[in-house]
Amino acid sequence: MKIKCISISLNEDQLYVLGEHTNAKNHFSLSVGKEYVVFGLTFEFVKFGNGCFVQILSDNNHLVHVPIVLFEIIDNRMSKFWELKKFPGGNIAIWPPTLYREFYHDDLSEDVIEVVEDFKRVKDQILSEF
Repeated sequence: MKIKCISISLNEDQLYVLGEHTNAKNHFSLSVGKEYVVFGLTFEFVKFGNGCFVQILSDNNHLVHVPIVLFEIIDNRMSKFWELKKFPGGNIAIWPPTLYREFYHDDLSEDVIEVVEDFKRVKDQILSEF
């Protein structure tokens, strides 16, 4: 799946729908007009807000969780490397299997060698599709 950034900030209506998602209010290192490959999708349902988020590599080359409303979809093909999982509370994710490992995202951001190497493999697999 590929997307193109159309905005780097959320409008009031989008903030209302996303509700208490603190991630939705953060600034991400994105560029309007730039295309990004999606590494995973997350559908989050909370008491005061709902939203669909994409996992992409930011302009700083970090895996980030960003509201999809900031993008237009330019290639809607799903990765063959994604698997669906439902979490307690009803949230749904469609990610590569290793990204479901406990603390994977934390370990990736902390440069844990085995996780960084695994993500390079996952990244190469998904990038080869697009």
